[in-house]
Amino acid sequence: MSLPTIPVIIPAYRKPEQLRQCLACLARQTQPVETFVRDNSEDNIYYTAAMNEGIRRFLATDRPAMLLLTQDMYLAPDAVEQLWRFMAAHPSCGIAGPIETLRGHPQRLAKGGGLESFPWGRHRLAPVDEFQYDERLHWINGVCLLLRREMIEEIGLLDRNMRLICSDVDYCLTARERGWQVWRVGAALGEHETGGASTGLENDPELERIKINDVLFFATKWLTGDLYRKLAYGGEALTPEAIATSLRELRGEPEPALASAEKTINASRLRHDRLPLSLDYYSSPRPEVMALVSPQARIILDIGCGAGALGSYLKARQPCHVSGIEGIRTAAHFAAMVLDTVHVGDILEILPTLPEAHFDTIIMADVLEHLADTDQVLECVRRKLNMDGELILSLPNVGHWSVLRDLLEGRWEYRERGILDRLHLRFFTRTSAIAALARHGFDIVHIESTTVDVQPPQGLAAALREFGVAAATFEQDSRCFQYLFRARQATSSRRVHSADEMTRL
Repeated sequence: MSLPTIPVIIPAYRKPEQLRQCLACLARQTQPVETFVRDNSEDNIYYTAAMNEGIRRFLATDRPAMLLLTQDMYLAPDAVEQLWRFMAAHPSCGIAGPIETLRGHPQRLAKGGGLESFPWGRHRLAPVDEFQYDERLHWINGVCLLLRREMIEEIGLLDRNMRLICSDVDYCLTARERGWQVWRVGAALGEHETGGASTGLENDPELERIKINDVLFFATKWLTGDLYRKLAYGGEALTPEAIATSLRELRGEPEPALASAEKTINASRLRHDRLPLSLDYYSSPRPEVMALVSPQARIILDIGCGAGALGSYLKARQPCHVSGIEGIRTAAHFAAMVLDTVHVGDILEILPTLPEAHFDTIIMADVLEHLADTDQVLECVRRKLNMDGELILSLPNVGHWSVLRDLLEGRWEYRERGILDRLHLRFFTRTSAIAALARHGFDIVHIESTTVDVQPPQGLAAALREFGVAAATFEQDSRCFQYLFRARQATSSRRVHSADEMTRL
């Protein structure tokens, strides 16, 4: 395949050394490029207007795609070629971006574009090797965007109502709303000098005002507007309460205190949808859980799927159909964008409606501790697994030394996250978790644990030994912050499926 020339637009602002390095990287590209630099140093028209100026120039050519690039992004020699080859091979790809490593930290990347970053715009740092694959995302960071001509002709320019930030995210979401796909290409690499283009401008009051206006315009457009309704699960917009909470988060305003226990507990079941928690709480990709899911699993149920981050990574890793159950309507809206099916509501109301002996894998990542009736849920989950199906379960360890220490000192204080999360109704140790699984017909295939770097206080084990506590057991179990289990139906629980049941699988 012959490689076309790709036009590149770079807004430059008072950083000649950055621009020099950026242009040097472009000069080494394996694919032909032609570069237009829009110098904002004297008359700063900001990111959006500068990029739109470049897009207008591009539309006057016959090139098939163009690259939006910032001066603090340094591309690997084959990055443009990798982006173009991917786009050419995927006709639905309207926007493509590279793996974005951090300058000075080549084994770390800033991962924008996933659910854990949307819509708050927070970037998550992660090891590069976690993301060495092509991944379909909600948005790509605007430091490097390859745009397809047909998509630009359909959706037009970046929204100039957002002058400095958010217009890149908005453009990606608008493309998705029109049916185009947004991809990060695992073979394309770039090094980003994070914040480099704005270094020295942190205290500029005019820039801060522009940023605040940009963020609030973006929030109003995507959390309350018609475009959001079209993207949202079932076409239903967020409730006014959820919108108010989201805008408070974006403005940095404090969350209101819970008025009473009625806000969190209703009919002995947790009502997450009334809690003013950040969406980040429901958006962890959970690589330690994903590692336990069999690559051969094709039909997966993620109970408590949150915003769908884990399921979206599984779908990128292997061919599979991922369904989710989520009680938080706000999180479920985003999960529905990336999973195959999302059921919104109470777990105990939804589980019985799903087919028996159907799933290869059921995931309950930090879910069981939130439920009042854990026995009923585990019994129902076992029936939903097929004969060789697996349950992947993660549970915080209430036997961690930090909890025991506080308890010995007379404290039992709930927190926003962690073992004593204020949403937890049930608590488990290694022994009680194993017993619960065995009681409901599960054989444990594998157990592992996660730990934190902080070590237990010296002398704690010795002190407990005086009370008859087995020191070796305490040393092992008290360091575990969380347990992860892979379990299957016990042999005695397995049965021969009828012909009708086999037909439904």
